[in-house]
Amino acid sequence: VQRFAGRVAIVAEKDLTPLPVDPKLKRGAKVLAPWVGVFYEAKVTAVDGARVTVKLSDKGVYDKPIVTALGQVLPKD
Repeated sequence: VQRFAGRVAIVAEKDLTPLPVDPKLKRGAKVLAPWVGVFYEAKVTAVDGARVTVKLSDKGVYDKPIVTALGQVLPKD
């Protein structure tokens, strides 16, 4: 797999979680969103086509909204 900053790692297939091709995200949905190479719990604040704006749930990591691509967020169950 390719990780943050172009780093590459070998990972067992059982440890991978596929990203959904077409997640049906709406405002308020709980997701995992990337920030500096790590996935954090977040809440969707806006969806605009393929762009998703999220707010990280973990206080102190980054307090401003993050805009990312639809394929970069993982819906939480």
